[in-house]
Amino acid sequence: MVKNWLKTCEGEHINFFRCIDVEDMCIVSVPITSQYVALSYKWGECKPFLLLKPNKDDLFAKDGLRRNWDSVPKTIRDAIDFVRRVDCRYVWIDQLCLIQDDDDDRGSGSDADSGLPGVREGTRSSSRQVTSEVLPGVNLVLRHTMQDIITKSEYHHRGWTFQEYYLSRRKIIFIDDTIYFRCHEKTWQELEDGLLVRPDPTMERGQALHKPSGDMYHFLGQLLNKYTTRELKMPADYVFAMAGICRRLADYEQCGLLFGIPVPALDWFLLFYPTKNGLKRRDIFPSWAWSGWYGEVYYNYGSGNVTEWAAASTWITWYKREPSGELAMVWDKAESHTAKAKELFGDLCDVSHTEPSREPAGAKIDKLYAILQFWTISTSFALRKIDQEEGQRMLWSRGLWTPTTYELLNRDGANCGFVTLDDPALSSRHRTNAEFILLSLSADQSHGAASSNPTPQATDTGEQFFWVLMIEWQEGVAERKGIGKIRRTALAHTQDPGVSWKEIVLA
Repeated sequence: MVKNWLKTCEGEHINFFRCIDVEDMCIVSVPITSQYVALSYKWGECKPFLLLKPNKDDLFAKDGLRRNWDSVPKTIRDAIDFVRRVDCRYVWIDQLCLIQDDDDDRGSGSDADSGLPGVREGTRSSSRQVTSEVLPGVNLVLRHTMQDIITKSEYHHRGWTFQEYYLSRRKIIFIDDTIYFRCHEKTWQELEDGLLVRPDPTMERGQALHKPSGDMYHFLGQLLNKYTTRELKMPADYVFAMAGICRRLADYEQCGLLFGIPVPALDWFLLFYPTKNGLKRRDIFPSWAWSGWYGEVYYNYGSGNVTEWAAASTWITWYKREPSGELAMVWDKAESHTAKAKELFGDLCDVSHTEPSREPAGAKIDKLYAILQFWTISTSFALRKIDQEEGQRMLWSRGLWTPTTYELLNRDGANCGFVTLDDPALSSRHRTNAEFILLSLSADQSHGAASSNPTPQATDTGEQFFWVLMIEWQEGVAERKGIGKIRRTALAHTQDPGVSWKEIVLA
């Protein structure tokens, strides 16, 4: 009986995943606790050899890879040979460990035929080192760091390699004429004479994923600033290719995720800016999420604590509406924000409504993803295009001027804030007034227009400005169009129709 219990536990309770067994040359299932090597690379344009439903039985059988060896790209062949030579048994390679024509299974060099330099004879290029004789018999060597070389490589631009790089505890990196080894304590470089050099001093952000410290929300914002510069062929992969990092950080905070956003910090993660190149809508994800846009987003993470800021500076009770119509709070541990809303806006309008409507008036909701439903202040301002010099004079905007930055004007024509449009195509439209919804209090402190230095990030709530989102409606559903800030005093002189407490359905 005990034997049966053990057999059942080993067969059903231990998580397994597929790896390539480099000794038996086939694809096998191994316990998740097994030691293995993972290949992080770029597929490129070469013809791949994939694990598919028709060939999986052959590849699962012993010597299945040997029988198909000539069809396997060089990089993958070199990786298998290398793993065997360093006395490891298993290697994970996405092309051969995920069934590529099974969506449930798949989840979602310059290319895979470049090979790994140095594994096979004659596959290394000439040395990258530049030397110069500065004195008789004394040579000066220009040493490139590993990070210098990686950032200029094809590997650095691919989306999937981002989390593969940062989540790995140890890395062996093949770069033309040398090999690097990096763990969280040291970095070594192989020289042509086989000697080791001093550790590369380049800081490793990935270390924080294994030894967490500080504010994890700020750290995720820094990583997203970098990740959103990467390229992905499949738009649907955008969240999946960052999911490992987001999940790791969410586990530290013991919270859930919504489109790659830790739900306790949803208010903060809505506050991303476009960079000067602007953004373009990725409409398979919501506009309020970083994943809903093509292009580089910028989180101005500052120095404050996100959790403390959210507790003191937010008033929205967030709900999400699933495609099925089911409504639920985004974060079920969230406290009521009624008192904060009443404190800030009670003199302007009735802010008692916070529950979402089961059937929002006039809303045609046909999105295939969860949308946000909530109540907040809605108002209007006029937009005036400004140049870079004017933008830099608006120092409380923290210098985030882009070609799509507009000044916001109240009904008297006075400056009351700014907005940066996400998509540069919106700038070509002739626009006068736009609708804005208030999201949260900003921690920025105003130093006045005469100040000669950019505004520093405050660590308290400041309460000088509101974060605002510019929105546009279509068939009763709104989408984000820009991000900005307004002065708290701006609510007294808004454009018509004035200030209202409004239910927002945000896709």
